[in-house]
Amino acid sequence: MDEAKLSQNCHKKPSGLAPLNRSHRGAGVGALHAIYGGEEAQILIDTGAVLAGTLPRTAAKLVREWAELRRGELVEDWRRAQALEELLPVDGLQ
Repeated sequence: MDEAKLSQNCHKKPSGLAPLNRSHRGAGVGALHAIYGGEEAQILIDTGAVLAGTLPRTAAKLVREWAELRRGELVEDWRRAQALEELLPVDGLQ
């Protein structure tokens, strides 16, 4: 996977964080959307588990690694998304 592309996608608009469903909203659980090529997956912020969709193995590994490194920032953006506040950019892999 092109790490530069992953890094660029980390700065995109709020659609990167997605509510799972009404029952999860109050529980503080969030997911991010990872898109690579023609494939897309929803990945839980707190565990890194794939909730829905698929990614190529290498892309999925890099997304999980990035999410683990940036979990605090992702959780904060999830809180902001639920409060309908502007999201902050999250750095990509270095």
